[in-house]
Amino acid sequence: MKLNKVEKVIIVVIVIGLILGLGIWFFVVPSYQSIGSAQKTYDNNVKERDALYERLARLDTIDADIDAQMDTAKEYEKFFYPDMTNYEVIEATLAYLRSKDLETHGITASGMGTRAFSLSYFAPSELSYPLKEYSRAARAYLDSSDEEEVLVSGQFKEGGKVYTINVNSVADVSITDSEGNVVEPKNYSDNMLKWYKAALCRYVAGSGFGETVGAITASFTINCTNDQYMDFIDYIYSLERATTVPSVIIPMTIEPDPEALYVDESGNIVRGSEAGAGTEAEIDAQQLIERSISLIYLTVEPMEKLHSIDIEGTEIIVDQEPAVY
Repeated sequence: MKLNKVEKVIIVVIVIGLILGLGIWFFVVPSYQSIGSAQKTYDNNVKERDALYERLARLDTIDADIDAQMDTAKEYEKFFYPDMTNYEVIEATLAYLRSKDLETHGITASGMGTRAFSLSYFAPSELSYPLKEYSRAARAYLDSSDEEEVLVSGQFKEGGKVYTINVNSVADVSITDSEGNVVEPKNYSDNMLKWYKAALCRYVAGSGFGETVGAITASFTINCTNDQYMDFIDYIYSLERATTVPSVIIPMTIEPDPEALYVDESGNIVRGSEAGAGTEAEIDAQQLIERSISLIYLTVEPMEKLHSIDIEGTEIIVDQEPAVY
């Protein structure tokens, strides 16, 4: 069968079309479909590369950051005791007692445990009731001629100026005046310092910052006067290392009314005129009392092991191994 020129052209076109179609179907379409997965793979590789570059860049500063964090930790370590054995705690307690000329005939230690350590901030809630609000409204109406500037939360007034406390983080607390100028910490007045501390405490307490530290308790009984007892409690709370007393007995002091009735320590009802001369505080200051005290020592194991700590001039060895029986 002999084909003419036109038929030959048609056949060639059909063959070429089939070849192109099959080529597109078997090669172009799969390649096109793989573009999406290739793009995702590329994006992931780019992210991994950037993360790797960031880690490599971090290597240049990580040593300095670690040293800075260690220096900060060491700075705060001194405000706690290292973990101690019962014997070491008893030695420390005796040293504190000797420093205040007090003594005890027996001390018991609880053994190491843990204690939640966090900051709480007391925010009193104001009592409100209808008559009180009516009175306030009436007073505001009567005093409308002498209106005071309304302060919002975080603001206080000093010297006729309004200041604002700005708390962005524990390390970023500032005071600005009404024009937005920042007051330098060296120029803080006592009142500014009070507001600064209150705002910082409120922020920390509200942020839920907290930590678990070690704790060990020493319990003992002393015989002393009320004055000595209160002086010892004040002394414990002034210590640099974290030491606390869970409960304190504070005697009430009054001026006896000669005609009033009182109950003495023995439970007898007596008139004020029979209670003795002077105030109750003066009588107590001359009499010995017995007080049971518990001292809680908060501890943090230091990064660099300590051999001893100084307690009021007494060296307390703190690297002793607990006794095994």
